[in-house]
Amino acid sequence: MTLNPPARLRAALYILTLVGTPVAAYLKAKGYIGDLELTLWGAEVTVASTIAALNTSSAQSEDDADLVPDVWVGEEHDEPQP
Repeated sequence: MTLNPPARLRAALYILTLVGTPVAAYLKAKGYIGDLELTLWGAEVTVASTIAALNTSSAQSEDDADLVPDVWVGEEHDEPQP
């Protein structure tokens, strides 16, 4: 399943999550927000993470092939390959 909102909307959501998470933690620690608000923030983070996950490709491009060690893609070796 691919959920593909416009790139600008996705970028705004990711930036909001990136900046908002430490702000929400700080506000909770200071007592400015309660459990309900932090739970709602957690739901927003879940939505942003889900959208990000659904927009990743499981296919490995040839350009990225050298970046992933063989053991990460299922091949095992007795010694590390140079």
